[in-house]
Amino acid sequence: MRVRYTSYSSGNGAIASLVFGAFGILLGLIAALKFALPAIEEGKASLQWPTVQGRIVSAKVIEREQRRRYNYGSREPYEEQTMYAPHITYTYAVAGKTYTSDRLEFGGDFSSSSSTYAHTMVDTYLPGTPVEVYYNPNSPASAVLQNGIPDSMYWIYWGGIILAAIASIFLIRGLVKLGAKAMAFMSPQ
Repeated sequence: MRVRYTSYSSGNGAIASLVFGAFGILLGLIAALKFALPAIEEGKASLQWPTVQGRIVSAKVIEREQRRRYNYGSREPYEEQTMYAPHITYTYAVAGKTYTSDRLEFGGDFSSSSSTYAHTMVDTYLPGTPVEVYYNPNSPASAVLQNGIPDSMYWIYWGGIILAAIASIFLIRGLVKLGAKAMAFMSPQ
């Protein structure tokens, strides 16, 4: 009689493939469908939005410290890095009602470790300057100074889709490995 020893480990990285696959699909789809796609759709819609004259109220560069992973071999695991973002506030009136907004474009606030972009935006939108404001006719409180779709939203969308596709391969690989292991375990010897 032959004795068969069974290991309860997944072997060959099947569990790791399953976990990475599931996590990657989830992360990719959230980035693409929950974050980028709504900004892309709203950006497309804004190309048809009416405009109204507005005025810049304030324009400043916001600096904030951010901890980020530095050198994985270093004794110091993190470094502080200064991030710069423009903060532009403007007012505009639609149908006699005055609104205030600080949204430059769709897709959230952009910050960078380089202050060039933030200073360029602040220099472009000086306080007191008249500006063209694009507003949503169905919800005039929703407005932007730069309509359309920022290129970054396409990068996030397609990056999320590609991540989900690659992660799907890992998930399928893990399932195949587990299936093969289960078949080997159940086959008579």
